[in-house]
Amino acid sequence: MNSRGEVSWSTYYVVLGSFSIAFAALILLTAFPFGFLPTGAGVLIVGLLYLGSAIAHRLYERRT
Repeated sequence: MNSRGEVSWSTYYVVLGSFSIAFAALILLTAFPFGFLPTGAGVLIVGLLYLGSAIAHRLYERRT
């Protein structure tokens, strides 16, 4: 946390990356209920998460 009480972007991306790896592993290991999700859909979800995060980061940086 920085002086304003916000989580740093680097910490945010480490957590997002960890979540993405765990999510991909659950899909590849066909763990319930993730096994029902096609691999392509999992890749799309992770990509959308990163894209949304990058857009939010960019908008936040422009504002400050």
